[in-house]
Amino acid sequence: MIPVMIIEDEFLVRVGLKTSIDWEGCGYEVVTEAEDGEGAVEKFRQFYPKLVVTDIRLPKKDGL
Repeated sequence: MIPVMIIEDEFLVRVGLKTSIDWEGCGYEVVTEAEDGEGAVEKFRQFYPKLVVTDIRLPKKDGL
Protein backbone atom coordinates (compact mmCIF):
# COMPACT_ATOMS: atom_id res chain seq x y z
CA MET A 1 0.00 0.00 0.00
CA ILE A 2 1.16 3.50 -0.85
CA PRO A 3 0.85 5.85 2.17
CA VAL A 4 -1.30 8.97 1.66
CA MET A 5 -1.67 12.16 3.69
CA ILE A 6 -4.71 14.44 3.39
CA ILE A 7 -4.30 18.10 4.36
CA GLU A 8 -7.52 20.12 4.43
CA ASP A 9 -8.75 22.72 6.91
CA GLU A 10 -12.46 22.11 6.31
CA PHE A 11 -13.58 19.06 8.27
CA LEU A 12 -16.36 17.93 5.91
CA VAL A 13 -14.11 18.18 2.85
CA ARG A 14 -11.39 16.19 4.65
CA VAL A 15 -13.87 13.48 5.64
CA GLY A 16 -15.31 13.47 2.10
CA LEU A 17 -11.89 12.97 0.54
CA LYS A 18 -11.14 10.19 2.98
CA THR A 19 -14.42 8.31 2.53
CA SER A 20 -15.57 8.95 -1.04
CA ILE A 21 -12.49 7.44 -2.68
CA ASP A 22 -11.77 3.71 -2.55
CA TRP A 23 -8.17 4.26 -1.46
CA GLU A 24 -7.47 0.61 -0.64
CA GLY A 25 -8.99 -0.59 -3.89
CA CYS A 26 -6.53 1.66 -5.73
CA GLY A 27 -3.55 0.48 -3.69
CA TYR A 28 -3.35 3.45 -1.29
CA GLU A 29 -3.76 3.83 2.45
CA VAL A 30 -4.60 7.12 4.19
CA VAL A 31 -2.07 7.07 7.04
CA THR A 32 -2.63 10.56 8.44
CA GLU A 33 -4.46 13.83 7.97
CA ALA A 34 -3.94 17.42 9.06
CA GLU A 35 -6.04 20.57 9.30
CA ASP A 36 -3.31 23.23 9.07
CA GLY A 37 0.11 23.71 7.53
CA GLU A 38 2.17 23.48 10.71
CA GLY A 39 0.51 20.26 11.83
CA ALA A 40 0.99 18.88 8.33
CA VAL A 41 4.76 19.41 8.45
CA GLU A 42 5.01 17.55 11.76
CA LYS A 43 2.87 14.65 10.56
CA PHE A 44 4.74 14.48 7.25
CA ARG A 45 8.02 14.03 9.13
CA GLN A 46 6.43 11.33 11.25
CA PHE A 47 4.73 9.27 8.49
CA TYR A 48 6.66 10.14 5.26
CA PRO A 49 3.70 9.62 2.90
CA LYS A 50 4.38 9.00 -0.78
CA LEU A 51 1.29 10.99 -1.85
CA VAL A 52 0.01 14.25 -0.34
CA VAL A 53 -3.46 15.59 -1.20
CA THR A 54 -3.50 19.18 0.03
CA ASP A 55 -5.48 22.38 0.03
CA ILE A 56 -3.38 25.37 -0.99
CA ARG A 57 -4.95 27.90 1.39
CA LEU A 58 -4.44 26.65 4.92
CA PRO A 59 -4.16 28.29 8.33
CA LYS A 60 -0.64 29.01 9.64
CA LYS A 61 1.22 27.80 6.49
CA ASP A 62 0.01 27.32 2.93
CA GLY A 63 -0.27 23.95 1.26
CA LEU A 64 2.60 24.62 -1.12
